[in-house]
Amino acid sequence: MSNFVAVREFAAMHSRFPVNSRRRSSEHELRLAAWLREQRRHQLRLNVREVTLLEELQNFEWSPHEDAWDRQLQRWINFLGANNREPMYTAVEKSESGTAAWAIRQRFKVSRVKLLRNRQRVLQSPFGLD
Repeated sequence: MSNFVAVREFAAMHSRFPVNSRRRSSEHELRLAAWLREQRRHQLRLNVREVTLLEELQNFEWSPHEDAWDRQLQRWINFLGANNREPMYTAVEKSESGTAAWAIRQRFKVSRVKLLRNRQRVLQSPFGLD
């Protein structure tokens, strides 16, 4: 249980979960990030108490990369709906230029066949990111 406590304390202190980035992570953070990765990877093997402890952590996600992609997709869809146009990479507002950069990366991945098929389908049907 000490890793649960350590992750909770880390998240409270830094307002984020530990990440596995050698450039900016301490050894302690790297260990906690590895432990969290293993918990996510073996989610089905965890007991009810372990799952509950993780899910009680504020903003905890079982699939952080998938969830981040879904949030970006939703920002893009919202922008299209609100503005009736694509976001511009050169926009002054960071949220618009960030959303445009995300869309550009998705197009590049599609062109290099590096985007998962289910994501390609989501982007190509009714949203038209072709």
